[in-house]
Amino acid sequence: MESWLLRITCASAGVLVSVLGAGQVNAQPQVVEAEGRRWEIRPRVENGFVEVAWTDSAGLAETALVPLQNLNRPSVELSLKREADDYRYEYRLSNAATASKPIQSWTMVLPVDCSTVAQSPPGWNFGLMRSRIASMGRNLSGSEEGLTGTWYAVREPPAVIEPGKVGEGFSMRNKCSPGVVFAYAFTPWPDDSVLGTFPTSVNKKLVKYLAMEYTGQLIVTVGPYYRPGVAHDDILRSYAERLEEAGSLMKVSADKDHVQSLLRLLPR
Repeated sequence: MESWLLRITCASAGVLVSVLGAGQVNAQPQVVEAEGRRWEIRPRVENGFVEVAWTDSAGLAETALVPLQNLNRPSVELSLKREADDYRYEYRLSNAATASKPIQSWTMVLPVDCSTVAQSPPGWNFGLMRSRIASMGRNLSGSEEGLTGTWYAVREPPAVIEPGKVGEGFSMRNKCSPGVVFAYAFTPWPDDSVLGTFPTSVNKKLVKYLAMEYTGQLIVTVGPYYRPGVAHDDILRSYAERLEEAGSLMKVSADKDHVQSLLRLLPR
């Protein structure tokens, strides 16, 4: 059995160093005319909310905040092991002391043909969902369909990862070879009942900010990606493409020695 350890944080070198997630980039305000009023949508993603402003029937200015789930600061350590024809991916998820809120769930985007057996730490469960969400294409190099694998805290009170704490015991085993994958960490679900007070046309503009790449904190890591039978040389060539995709979402750097160490675990 071969094994290899990858650490990914904002401070340490590894295969990837994540500096700034896409969820931290504020978009430009948008204006919607609805119900005879002017509604302005002001993304404040880095502050954990989207502000909606409008003028009421009396001509008074009103504002409301739509909360997001991104006020965590995740970093990942991966222990990757080759066991016969399978790969075992073991993750250690930290939430930096500078985070404002705990991590209550995190989701990894996986190819649809990567059947997975996962294990969870005490107080957490794991679920797979087949998905055709819009962001699948970006996460899976243009694929129209994929899987989301989510670990989520279930105990009462939930076994969340508080700021400054670490969660261990997240693992998955399958036959898919390691590749660059995208994951998202989420704080507890917020009270978003304010959405029920907005016109439909306003909520339609808000939808993208509630998608996981905005409302969660992006993690770039290594996980199951290539189905069995994909040639080693094809995997090697595609790493550069995947890193380029990751670089369009966040500032990413690659250490070639670490990548070569990882590739030695692949079948030849």
